[in-house]
Amino acid sequence: MKILTLSIKREYFDEIVAGTKTVEYRDIRPTTFKRYCRYMQDGKEFTEMDYSDEKKYQDVVLIKYDALKLVTGAYKDKRPYIIVAVTDSKIMFDYEFGGRPVIYEQDGQRYISAYIEYHLGEIIENKSNLQEKIERTLELKIKKALLQQIISGEKKEVWVSAKGYNIERLFKVDHTNETIGDREDLKEIKFVAGYAKDAEWAIVKVNDVEPIYIIDFVKNIPEGYKKGDSVIAIPIRKNDRAQKGRNRQIA
Repeated sequence: MKILTLSIKREYFDEIVAGTKTVEYRDIRPTTFKRYCRYMQDGKEFTEMDYSDEKKYQDVVLIKYDALKLVTGAYKDKRPYIIVAVTDSKIMFDYEFGGRPVIYEQDGQRYISAYIEYHLGEIIENKSNLQEKIERTLELKIKKALLQQIISGEKKEVWVSAKGYNIERLFKVDHTNETIGDREDLKEIKFVAGYAKDAEWAIVKVNDVEPIYIIDFVKNIPEGYKKGDSVIAIPIRKNDRAQKGRNRQIA
């Protein structure tokens, strides 16, 4: 059995154990590509892109894992874990509104933003410790310009993509990933400007009067969007200054 070991936040770990979370998402970055994917050309797999012949097409394929070993808790002693079967896995790409792929740059290399969906089946081995509860602030990645508007107080409602990954984090969902209510435990959100180790961030309180909701654009479509696009609208509590800072870059 081929098993991929991953660390996971306690809240998501508990949801998988309880059976309410059935999909695990992982971002594909230049630093993690070799762990999740391979390049395929003429029936052969490669860990590095071959740039010697631009006419040759190289496809990206997932490494097939039979199960995930999901580990949680502090990095000391014996950490709680479960081994859960993988029933399906696929690569999903991020798109800007308008259908263009989201492009990032890291260490001078441009790459398309993508993530993996691991669909989970039965729990094969359960070494969980559900008594330990760790409260954490939900993090969302946004553009730097939007972060500055939040810090300045100009933005009182933040829109993020209504893709499955965000829906699962911002709402209560059932086993089919359909929303079934608000997350009462969600009190604040940490907005981070990108993926850099020293990225700027701001922590804001979620509006406890106006709930988080989904907007489907059918009429009166804003600039930069098209008919049929959807976003999650996150109202920010009024008269509340954002706590701001910058991630420390660890050598």
